[in-house]
Parts: sequence; structure tokens; C-alpha cells
Amino acid sequence: GKGVTKTPYALIHSGSSLHYVMVGNHLGQSFGVVTAITDSEVKIKETVKDPTGQTADWVERPASLYLEGAKK
Repeated sequence: GKGVTKTPYALIHSGSSLHYVMVGNHLGQSFGVVTAITDSEVKIKETVKDPTGQTADWVERPASLYLEGAKK
């Protein structure tokens, strides 16, 4: 049989509370979705209004949260 797949997750400290986040979870103020979690970072895809202000379009932009205590 197949082994149990360990779901990667990260612990995010927000204000006075802790949140477990997994791939697919929403995170942050900018409609961020967690796309990947590695040993050292949480990769997020945010959807934001065009930062140039030239259009009213929404654009996707990648972001990363680097985890404390990550193995360098």
C-alpha cells in the first residue's frame, strides 16, 4: 500500500493568535492563497488591484513568507 502522505503546513503568528496554514488556504489581506510550503518559506499568490493604478484590473503577484528558524 501507499504510505501516509504528510501534509506540509506552516504555523503563522498573527497578532496574538497562531494559525495553521496549508496549501490552498487563504492568507493575508490581499486575497492571498497559499500555493506551496517548504522548509523555509510559505509561497503565496496574492490578487491585488493593478499596482500601477493605470487600470482597474486585478493582477496576481507571488509573495513569500520566510519562516523563522528555517534551516539555511
